[in-house]
Amino acid sequence: SIVSSALASTLEPSNESDDDRKRRMELVRNLQNSYYKSENGDAPTLDDTTGVMENVFLWRVPWTELPGRSNVLNVHDPTYTNMFETILNRPKPWYFGHLFMPGGSKSLRSGEYEFELKNWRDDAANVNRSKTRTSVVGTLMKIADFRRLEDGRLCILVHAMERFVVKDALQNLPYSIANVHILPDYEALSVDADEDQSEADRASATVESFQYHDYEYHEKPLPLPEGDDMSQDEVYGSWLTDVLPFVPYSLDDTMLPAEKKTTTATKAVTGGVDVSLETRLVANWILKDPLSHPSVMVPRSIGMSNDDLEKFLWNAMEDFCGAKGVQISPEILCLLPQGRSWLPGVPDAVEPSSWERVSSNYPDDRRQARLSYAAAALVEMTGLGMDMRQVWLETPSTNARLADLLERFEVINAHVVGEFQ
Repeated sequence: SIVSSALASTLEPSNESDDDRKRRMELVRNLQNSYYKSENGDAPTLDDTTGVMENVFLWRVPWTELPGRSNVLNVHDPTYTNMFETILNRPKPWYFGHLFMPGGSKSLRSGEYEFELKNWRDDAANVNRSKTRTSVVGTLMKIADFRRLEDGRLCILVHAMERFVVKDALQNLPYSIANVHILPDYEALSVDADEDQSEADRASATVESFQYHDYEYHEKPLPLPEGDDMSQDEVYGSWLTDVLPFVPYSLDDTMLPAEKKTTTATKAVTGGVDVSLETRLVANWILKDPLSHPSVMVPRSIGMSNDDLEKFLWNAMEDFCGAKGVQISPEILCLLPQGRSWLPGVPDAVEPSSWERVSSNYPDDRRQARLSYAAAALVEMTGLGMDMRQVWLETPSTNARLADLLERFEVINAHVVGEFQ
C-alpha cells in the first residue's frame, strides 16, 4: 500500500534484528489502520429494487474469473494494495469486482482510450472497439480470507460469486470504481416482461441468488499460519491447492434459503421485449452466444433442453477424462443430479468417500449454471479452451454455455478417437 511502501523505503535498514523488524512493522500497521479508517467511504451495496451494486472497487487484470471458482491473489502493485487495504478496513462482506483488461496495471496507467473504464453503453457505441480493449462484463468477487506479508504485499483468498455488467463508470484512477448490474443467466428470469418488469425481475433473481451464497460458497480459511507480517517463504503453493480452483459447497442443508422459486424459465433466449437490458446487451454484442467450432456443420445441441444437454455433457466429460487419463474432480462430481442412471462409470472416477452430491433441495437451474462454469475447467486444459473464459462469462444463458461445452468436448473426443483409428 502507499503507507507501507513509503515507510518501508525510509525505515528499513539493511541489517535489522528480529525485534527491530517487529517494532517497525507494528508502526507500519498502526499508521495503516489510522489512514484507512479515515478513508472509510461507501462500501458496495446491493439495491434490492434494481439488482444494481453501487460503489464497487474494480481489480482490472489480464485474466477472467468464472463464478464458482476460487483464487489466491498475490497483490503487490501499490495501487491495488491501497485498494484492497481500503476494502479490508471496512465491515464484511468484502466485495470487489474483477474485470478483464489486457496488460493489467500497465494498461490502466497508459492513458489510452481503449483501457479507460466505460459503461456498457459507451463500450457499445465505440465503433473502433477491439478484442484488446477492457471488458465491461466482469465477476463480482468476495474476499474469504487474507494475510499481510512483511514486504507490504497481500495474500488474498477470493471467491467468484456473480456476473455483472458495468452500469456507471465512477472513477478510472488510481483504481476504478463502478456501479454494476448483476446479471443472472436467462434461465433465472421471466420470459415475458416490459422494461420495468424486467428490472424488477432481474432484481428479484439477484436477491434470490445472494440468498444461496452461504450454501454455494463455503468459506474455508487460507491454509497458512495466522497473523500478519508473514514472509514470502511461509507461503507454500502446495498448501494453497487445498482452496483451489473451486469454491466448495456447504454440507449443511440449513444454509439453503427457507423458500425457493417454484417456477423459472427454462430458456429465455427469445423472450422479453426489445427494451429490456438483456436484449440490449445481446443486440450490442456485449452478451453473445459462443461461435460454433469450424468443424461442426450443424450443432446437434440446437433446441435441446438443459436437462438433455447436461446428460450428454456428463457422458462427454467421462469420455474425455478416460481418454486423457485424468479424473473428474470432486468439486465437479458433486454437481451430478440426484438419481441419475445414465452415467454408470462416474462413481469409479474417484473414491466415493471423497465427494458428496449437493443437496436434493438445491434447484436444478442453479446446479446446472454452476456446472456450466465448472466443466469449463476441463476444456481449459486443451487448445479448444484457451482464452475462452471471457467468452463463457459473456454467454447469456446456461443453455448456450452447456451447448458450447458439449460441442467442444465432442470435437476433442472425436479427434482423440481418430488418433487411434
